[in-house]
Amino acid sequence: MSLLATISKSISTLLLQKLSPALVEKFDLDKDELDTFLTEFLAENMKMKKSKATKEGPSKTNGYRLYCAEQREAVTKKIKSKNKDASAKEYLSLISKQLGTQWKALSDDKRTEWNDKAKEQNDAAA
Repeated sequence: MSLLATISKSISTLLLQKLSPALVEKFDLDKDELDTFLTEFLAENMKMKKSKATKEGPSKTNGYRLYCAEQREAVTKKIKSKNKDASAKEYLSLISKQLGTQWKALSDDKRTEWNDKAKEQNDAAA
């Protein structure tokens, strides 16, 4: 099943669940017709872009990404211990902000080291 067909089936199922049965009956809404309509509509109006990873091979990393990957677990534990009643969205936001702040606080030499590690990884992957 194509991505568009999957999306349109999901949308039509949700629409039919959310609409009152009286409206579905009044307008004679049929799930299969709605799926077909949505698939055609989406195909005409949505241009699906291929991700860069598929066009140019795996995406390259950088020093910031490597730094975050190494520091994320420690920062996550610290954030969760201080903010026990935060939502998942708030945790992600706080963790990202903390990692960005730490990255900015690094000396130029340390950032250069991380960027060099990333370059080595990218070169090895190529």
